[in-house]
Amino acid sequence: MVHTDARDLKAQARVVMICRMGKAVGSMILYMILVLIISELTSFNLPRNKAAALLFTILVNFVVAVLVGVIQIGLKSIYLDMLFDNTSGIFSLFRYYRENQNSAVVISAFFALLDTICSLPVLAVLIFEETASVITLPLVLALIVRTLSQFIVRTLFFPVQYLLMDYPEMLPAAMIRTGQRLMRGRRMDYVKLSLSFIPMHLLGFMSMGIGTFWVLAYQNCTYAAFYKDMITARTKHKKASAAAEPAAEKTREPLDPQGIYPPPGEAYPEDSTEEDIPSEEDASGYTSQDTDM
Repeated sequence: MVHTDARDLKAQARVVMICRMGKAVGSMILYMILVLIISELTSFNLPRNKAAALLFTILVNFVVAVLVGVIQIGLKSIYLDMLFDNTSGIFSLFRYYRENQNSAVVISAFFALLDTICSLPVLAVLIFEETASVITLPLVLALIVRTLSQFIVRTLFFPVQYLLMDYPEMLPAAMIRTGQRLMRGRRMDYVKLSLSFIPMHLLGFMSMGIGTFWVLAYQNCTYAAFYKDMITARTKHKKASAAAEPAAEKTREPLDPQGIYPPPGEAYPEDSTEEDIPSEEDASGYTSQDTDM
């Protein structure tokens, strides 16, 4: 399959950002404010027992991650709306507290669980070593482990949150499996794309953090373009394969009438192939261009 390179994806994002700069940056600023508010509202005094303090911190971090995760899906939907020229505003951040709440909470809980597991070394060092105000070698190593493990998780499951927006009828478990399949052959592209933003984040940091909001908005808009290219490329590949395959040899039946995912309660067959992965033709959301969000 032919994919758009990182330079062209960034160019698409810049065009969208220029036309909708206020909404792009404003949404990111509001999202960061909401994250700070939720974090402050869930700040409590820790128990004196260190084991109890660790368990309490894990629980609070998980709850915060779920609450923020639902808002994060709304944030990503705003950038996807911008890319597809759909109507939305910054208050679409709360969209998935109103629409498809169950799937949004399950997907957010899935990522919250993985993020919490990745954060365990840092939490353990902070509580048992009592180094909250001191930078130590164990803390630095724990932070590196958390950062790398969280990045690996995001790489493996990058499309999952976008699938929730694009295929709202799909079950959360099917979204997770499909997200993994979609990333086959695209993981290094995602890694390179993500790493290409490091210099811009450094410049944003040097601007006393003011430029960071623009960089984060630009990065999220580029990720939306990456997802769009992923689905578009798979659609072209499926069309080309269907045209090249003789009609007599087409013996494989789709998983369901739309060929998107198995009926409720049924799992993917063990011999499922990339033909079972959705394309923009299967979408009922953004890439179908039928739903105006």
